[in-house]
Amino acid sequence: MSASREVKRRRREQWRSGTRRAVAVLERQGVCWSDWAAERGFSLHAVKDVARDRNPATRGELFEVAARIRNEAALLQEEAAHLREVAERTRPAPAVECRTCGKPSPETLELLADVAAKLAALQSGLDRLLACARQEDSPAAGTCRSCGCTDWQACQDWDGPCRWVEPDLCSACADPAGEPLEA
Repeated sequence: MSASREVKRRRREQWRSGTRRAVAVLERQGVCWSDWAAERGFSLHAVKDVARDRNPATRGELFEVAARIRNEAALLQEEAAHLREVAERTRPAPAVECRTCGKPSPETLELLADVAAKLAALQSGLDRLLACARQEDSPAAGTCRSCGCTDWQACQDWDGPCRWVEPDLCSACADPAGEPLEA
């Protein structure tokens, strides 16, 4: 076998092995080859020939399919590497404790107090939403006397969703001074 034929054979085998690895990457991502082919305008037969390694895919549509598979697999691998890097950088620091007594450090206590305050605010908001939802059964609760909007279906005024200016009057139905508009 001549040297040029050997080089071509080696290149062809490198191309096929790279394509096999790329197919494996996409299959681990759960790619459906028929959907993949349809979305990219390739024939299903050509895509399956490349995915099943039935052809060296060095010319024509098979080459285009193999090149696209390899490009998409490379992008997925780059994205995965980037996500691993980001996850490594954003890993939270472990809680700092005193080595002798085991009590949390002042910084840890401050962080825990901040989290507790945020949780309390969240619980308060959830309690208000639940109370509002329980009142929704009553038609008079939270309903504008002018336009009929409710807590759950706000109308729009000049600066976004309306708000209550009186127990039964929304900001869209009141003038800027807060007085009811005359119809």
